[in-house]
Amino acid sequence: GLNYEFHLVDLGKGDQRRPEFLALNPNGRMPVLEDDGFVLWESNAILQYLADKRPEAGMLPMDARGPPTSPAECSGTRRVGIPLARSSFSSVS
Repeated sequence: GLNYEFHLVDLGKGDQRRPEFLALNPNGRMPVLEDDGFVLWESNAILQYLADKRPEAGMLPMDARGPPTSPAECSGTRRVGIPLARSSFSSVS
């Protein structure tokens, strides 16, 4: 698995409009992933990034043109060629 820290953003209280949140996502929307200063806020980009961090987990297909082999693929999530910056990330043992 991947080590992570969860932060609650209370949309009902307007936490997504606070300056600290808008610094991460200027659109003021969820979700947001921050990894050692590298920030993503689009869910498909986040999925791609996490899948690339642990390719052995099989979260996304390695062959974008092959038949779906997992529930994620059946739902329409396919590997796309988006170059992403890399950062250090430690996993929990």
